[in-house]
Amino acid sequence: MFLTHLDTRVIEGGKFRLLAELHYLAAINHFFDYLIRVPIGFETDFASIPRGLRWLISQNERHRKAAALHDFLYDRQGEMGSLFMLSREQCDRIFLDAMKDCQVPIWKRNLMFWGVRIGGWKRWNQNSKNS
Repeated sequence: MFLTHLDTRVIEGGKFRLLAELHYLAAINHFFDYLIRVPIGFETDFASIPRGLRWLISQNERHRKAAALHDFLYDRQGEMGSLFMLSREQCDRIFLDAMKDCQVPIWKRNLMFWGVRIGGWKRWNQNSKNS
């Protein structure tokens, strides 16, 4: 569940910079919730939607908060501090849950979830090379 609102400013290159922290309480499993804090200054593109699908899913829809959160999780490769790591699959499941919290229609959130499950490995691995 999101605990704060999304506050961003457009910057060059089709990206957006967070002007306030974005807080999300993620249900990691049945026993454990984790507060994820996306920091001020984090940059997101909201969703890397292939050009051929932009007629179906725009960058600027209800999923923006969930996409900013997911970008942050991928940017950190699931590292939530020295004691806690999320797998890529857990990051993608958090994205799915967050889209539900944002009231993204089920067909659209499933399409976006499977898009990141199938194609997200490239961005995930790209971030490991930049570390």
